[in-house]
Amino acid sequence: MDNKQTMVGCQFFLHANTLDFNAITKKLAVLPTEVTHKSEIKISELAEDYWSYNIPMEPCDDISEPIQRLIEVFIDKADILLEILQDADRKIGMNILIDIYNDERPLMLITGEQMSFFGKLHCPFAFDILS
Repeated sequence: MDNKQTMVGCQFFLHANTLDFNAITKKLAVLPTEVTHKSEIKISELAEDYWSYNIPMEPCDDISEPIQRLIEVFIDKADILLEILQDADRKIGMNILIDIYNDERPLMLITGEQMSFFGKLHCPFAFDILS
């Protein structure tokens, strides 16, 4: 019997030409899941420093579940994120990762509360759908 299920996760990130990873980590009081130096990125158009916090891929029926877990980490840090983003070079983003198995698609729901949180940060969403 095949136990593979549809998986959902998300990645929240700050990026810029140059980021002080330690300063961001200290201000947010959140350890990043990953940091990437622009020198490690092979596609020159995307070559920037990235500070990322990830919610790992898990079996999920509704994409709002991992998004909510991510928000719970940053809910009291929105003003700090806005302060960090005052530098015009710094940007923010979120990828929602969906690995669809056997055509079992998760509910593609983002709640108004969740949209409001990310809207306050002017944070764009991207969907990365794998299958």
